[in-house]
Amino acid sequence: MAGCGASFAIGVLMIPVIMKASETALRGVPAPIREAGLALGARRGVIARKVVIPTALPGLITAVLLAFSRAVGETAPILWVIGASNMVEWNPKKEMASMPLQIFQSATSPYVALREEAWGIALFLVFVVLVINLGSRLFAAWLQRERR
Repeated sequence: MAGCGASFAIGVLMIPVIMKASETALRGVPAPIREAGLALGARRGVIARKVVIPTALPGLITAVLLAFSRAVGETAPILWVIGASNMVEWNPKKEMASMPLQIFQSATSPYVALREEAWGIALFLVFVVLVINLGSRLFAAWLQRERR
């Protein structure tokens, strides 16, 4: 249960980050837009679904991305739940190695091959965050284009 537990711990830790950034994005929607919907006779739920959320969508996507980027760099909860195992395991219910610990152990090794491995793992994490950020930005741009 180590992998599942680490995923749950990271997820719980990211909830406040997502909530605060989402609240800021939703409060950033101008009041006259909401009031216009009310003046046209729409119910609050319809206004929230059809006006407020689409308007705040770029901010909501940013909130999730901030939490994801922060979660990639979190090491303490992962090491607390998974432990300091060196075993590469694909089953999330078993004890497994964590990338931050692997980077640290390889980077402090006297062997050049292990230091290169540390760079490779770190670049992989940066690449994953970059691809997800670019993908979400393209998705947000596509959504904006669809709304027009």
